[in-house]
Amino acid sequence: MAELSLIDLARKVEMIRGLDHQLRLQILILLESGKKSFSELKHHVGGSDGAVYYHLLYMGTHDLISTERKAVTEYKLTSRGRTALKLLQEL
Repeated sequence: MAELSLIDLARKVEMIRGLDHQLRLQILILLESGKKSFSELKHHVGGSDGAVYYHLLYMGTHDLISTERKAVTEYKLTSRGRTALKLLQEL
């Protein structure tokens, strides 16, 4: 087994921290089926605008999701977000 560098280990810990809130988990699960707009996500998770935006920003900063800007901004999982969900499913 290859040794993890401190930097690699820190990145993995940050990915796990990105999953430590129910609203973030709900958003990741919703995005697993494809891109969603802010209003679609808000409708499904039932949080306030501020709470949903905060968690989207947090997950974007930690490379779990990304955005596509069109007429309406759409959110989607990154490969790292997919890895995080896969990790949870294997636990």
